[in-house]
Amino acid sequence: MQNALLLRRTPGLQPSRALSRPYSAHSNTGIGSGATGGGGAGMWGPIPDALEAAAGIVHVAKEAKQMRRTGEVRVTVDREECIACGTCYEECPEVFEEDPQDGLSRIVEAYRIGDDPAVGQVPDGLADCVRTAAEGCPVEAIQVEE
Repeated sequence: MQNALLLRRTPGLQPSRALSRPYSAHSNTGIGSGATGGGGAGMWGPIPDALEAAAGIVHVAKEAKQMRRTGEVRVTVDREECIACGTCYEECPEVFEEDPQDGLSRIVEAYRIGDDPAVGQVPDGLADCVRTAAEGCPVEAIQVEE
């Protein structure tokens, strides 16, 4: 057996011949197999590779979300979409500020890339702040790239 991921096989169902393993998730439902065939009573078998891989992907995605990354986060403000509500610079004043000329949001000068007030590179320590501001933007004008 591969690892601890197991699935109970329903008695009286034969596993699908399309699967490479003797017992499968499909054998519980009879999909692709003769549901009337014999079989062992209550046998256990490993989950097929595809299901095991999917479970692994979900686990890795959850771990990645929880892990803190090192480096920087790229932030972009779509100033054409911005409605100047102020949510971003209220949530994250270390990164966002109001442009006094047009009232729209912009990246503070310390984190701008070049002279563009809409694009910045932010240290990882401010990533949560930036994400909170992006999630709070009512018109989704803030993009965060990790």
